[in-house]
Amino acid sequence: MAQTIITTDDIDGSPDAQTYKLIDPASGKTYSIDLAEKNLEKLTNALAPFIAAGSQVTAAMKVDRPTDKKSGRQTREYDKAGFRKWAEANDKWEGKRPSHALIDEYEEGPWRDDSLI
Repeated sequence: MAQTIITTDDIDGSPDAQTYKLIDPASGKTYSIDLAEKNLEKLTNALAPFIAAGSQVTAAMKVDRPTDKKSGRQTREYDKAGFRKWAEANDKWEGKRPSHALIDEYEEGPWRDDSLI
């Protein structure tokens, strides 16, 4: 027998919600929230002035990374001490070599914008 899964809104419990990912710019933590259209509209309207003042980061803005000749791996130049502090504070790293995706998350976070400091 087939089962139907109904996702409900995390705010008011209304049906037919969709899951969205949010990143808190202050802490860098990622959250998942289920919102129906009404509450998604409220969230979008609340964030509109901040989104309008910002600029969208696209894949075209990312820089090609050099490759290590011995290992063939892409190399990264990044603030390793700053990354370690951020990753440990946000429970995102266990001391192993960080993935490129995790370094990207650190580098693209709004806390890296010097105008916000």
